[in-house]
Amino acid sequence: MQARFFFGISSLGLFAIFAGCVPNNPGVYLNDPVVEISTDGEKVIGTGTQACTNNPDCNTNNAYCNGSNGGPTDIVRNKDKVVAVLCYPDATKEQDVLQADGSNLGKVNGNNRVVTFGPATDGKPLEGNVSLEGNNNVLYGNGTGKTVLDGDVRFNGNNGRARSLTIRGNLTLEGNNFGIVRVVIEGDLLIKGNNSVLADVVVFGNVTLEGNNHSLLLVHIGGNEQFKGKGFACTDVYEFKDTNKDTLFQIAERGDPIPCP
Repeated sequence: MQARFFFGISSLGLFAIFAGCVPNNPGVYLNDPVVEISTDGEKVIGTGTQACTNNPDCNTNNAYCNGSNGGPTDIVRNKDKVVAVLCYPDATKEQDVLQADGSNLGKVNGNNRVVTFGPATDGKPLEGNVSLEGNNNVLYGNGTGKTVLDGDVRFNGNNGRARSLTIRGNLTLEGNNFGIVRVVIEGDLLIKGNNSVLADVVVFGNVTLEGNNHSLLLVHIGGNEQFKGKGFACTDVYEFKDTNKDTLFQIAERGDPIPCP
């Protein structure tokens, strides 16, 4: 089964085990796309570092960027207000970006590691659990329903990113300053830490957010939610029920809004 947004279907120097990857050909990642994410959908507003430098909304002097915009950048916007600017590692070295080849991904240890997914993997579930240990690590997919991870995914570290993919199991984030953008989670979502950003995310299971100052924009939750902190910022966060059990979110399945603490 596939999961999709109602918008439509739209890295490894010192690595331990990451058997399902081959070097080179990281695709769109090295074009450094600057993308605006809002309640109106996803829009590419430029490529290359200058696209961010020349955009007044693309302020990278924040905890999600550390003043650097060498890689892709997401601008998360709520109408006229920028909620967050999320930067991705500047993965210009051959060993820093690997492309999944379709086999089990496994475990990666290290920092600034980026995993992309080749076109040949589109629509083909990659089986097995995935674990990323370290800071600034990224799973950068090709779109929900295209890049499908058929297992649980776990990040342990700070400033991790998951983008444009479907996770058929659970997603667990342990650390601070995560960015989860255009992701479908068919299992549960658990965050243990502070200052994470969820933008255009569908969770069919339960959501537990421990910690403070999380930002949620266009998030749909099919199970129960537990928000165990304070200082949350929520825009267009709703419950929904997968009434026809097809694991495809439909706007007609949207329920009541979910308030934030």
